[in-house]
Amino acid sequence: MNKKLVALVLAALMMLAAFVGCTSKSAEEPKAEEPVVTEAPAAEEPVAEEPVAEEPVAEEPAAQEHVAEEPVAEEPVVEENPLPAAEELPAAFAHITFDEDKVEEDGYEFLVQAKDDSGAITGLATATEEDLAKKQYGEGPVGTALFMNKFGLRLPIKATNTEAYTVSFWINADRHSQFGPTAQFGYDIPLADDAGGDVTWMNITETDWLGDPIYPVVWSRHQSANSWPWFCSFDATEHGKKEWTMITIVTNGIQEQYGDTTGVDAQLYINGRLVYDCKDNKDNESFFPWGEGGVWGCCLAPDIMKPAEGNNFEFLFGINYWDAIYRGWVDDLYVFDSALTPGQVVSLFNMGEIPAA
Repeated sequence: MNKKLVALVLAALMMLAAFVGCTSKSAEEPKAEEPVVTEAPAAEEPVAEEPVAEEPVAEEPAAQEHVAEEPVAEEPVVEENPLPAAEELPAAFAHITFDEDKVEEDGYEFLVQAKDDSGAITGLATATEEDLAKKQYGEGPVGTALFMNKFGLRLPIKATNTEAYTVSFWINADRHSQFGPTAQFGYDIPLADDAGGDVTWMNITETDWLGDPIYPVVWSRHQSANSWPWFCSFDATEHGKKEWTMITIVTNGIQEQYGDTTGVDAQLYINGRLVYDCKDNKDNESFFPWGEGGVWGCCLAPDIMKPAEGNNFEFLFGINYWDAIYRGWVDDLYVFDSALTPGQVVSLFNMGEIPAA
């Protein structure tokens, strides 16, 4: 009995507890939730962006109307010292071409200086093959030209036997030397003064008589007139050294007194241009002051191309009986038995064309 009572009491208590639990839960008010504060976003510092380079847009140019401009007439360039107009040349008295295929026709002889045991020059002798080892032909102003080294030439040119004459040639020297000949011609050239001849010649050479070396110097001699006149371009220049140059000497053969010297009028041309005139300078001092007493005989010896009977005339190139042998090129040598006019000298120059370096 007691056991059943106890069980009933326990069951009643458990039901009461369950009821109270439910009632307390429903009687509780809900708690107010704290609001969630959302922080304002921090202000971001502005980031400076580099500007993007824009590609240039090529705009097509607007079409312009073409305005035809009248050409402006250019003023002609006036040359200070122009060459005279070319004139027709007379027939040549002699012409040596120095073309390689015309050696026999040109007829020149290769020479060397003969020497004794002491080395003194005793005369001229025919060159050997060994002497000609450095001979060569190459392009020149007119056809081919001859290169000379350690030998000279005797040209088959006779005296014109005229008072007036002209000699012209092209030259391109490796070097010039004091008194060393390029063209040297005349009669009784090697004879001593007491040998019974009449030594008369022209040597186109280099000298330093004015201080600086000058080429060409036209130096001449006439024994019976006791004259050693000379003249040049008076410009302190070695013309024809490492460059092609045409040298021309013209004389009309008219004799007169140049100071104490009996000489003839002559003109020197370089590349077709007059650079000295003996008589014009004497009369007008056109090239340099003549000076009191006529300084020296700035003229040409007479009768160089008129040997007397029995005189031995010869025409040499690059060699003589005393001085250093020429080394360099030579081309197209002319002799005329008249005095060429300035226009004819220009025509002679125009026949050549200087080769490219």
